[in-house]
Parts: sequence; C-alpha cells; structure tokens
Amino acid sequence: MKRMYNEKTTFDKLKAIEDLNNGMSIRAVAHKYSTSVGTIVNWKKKKEEFLERAANNESFTKRRLTSSSSILDERVYNWFTTARNNKIPISGPIIQEKAKKVANILKMDTFKASNGWLESFRKKT
Repeated sequence: MKRMYNEKTTFDKLKAIEDLNNGMSIRAVAHKYSTSVGTIVNWKKKKEEFLERAANNESFTKRRLTSSSSILDERVYNWFTTARNNKIPISGPIIQEKAKKVANILKMDTFKASNGWLESFRKKT
C-alpha cells in the first residue's frame, strides 16, 4: 500500500524535536506525528534550520519564489496542504476558486485559474 504524503509544518517539526528533548523515544515521536523514524532523525539534525525559519516566519517548503505567479502557487499550495492535513476534501474547482481569491489579493488582474494552470499546479504538488 502506498503511503500518503503528509507534509508537516515547521511548528510541528519543532514540537517533535521538543518531544525528543523531553524524553520521548524516536519511535514514539514518529508514531505521534505519523511519520517514519528516519524522518524524525532528519528533523533532529535540522533543528537549527527550523528554528531560524520559524524566527523569520518562513514556510518550510523547498519551493523558491521567483515571481508573482510563484507567490500565488506557494500560497495556494500552503492552503492546500493545511486543508489536506486536516482531512478536508479538496477538488480541482475548489483549488481554482482559492487561486482566484489569492490572485485578487496579489493584484494579479490578468490571472485566470484555467484548467491548464490547475494541471501545472497539480504536477508541482
């Protein structure tokens, strides 16, 4: 059975590291956060990076922002992962509607949340 991808926030990662520091075993922390032991070990190694990102209010995604469309994609992606982590069902039209709202906030007047945009967005996620 294929494992469902479930991205954790920087805050969750720091809470997991705190649980380790408070004496929880790596296996118990992995179970609590529904992830693997290896992932917890990697989070522990990256503690300083997570602390720096949290201090700067940076999201912990590997995407790089280069343009307003990238900013839009990033914001829609962050919303999408939060909804998915909360087990909220999300369809293509819902994603497109959210993208239109974000584009409006970003003053991207020419943006169209087309089916082509949606397909590109799905390939990125």
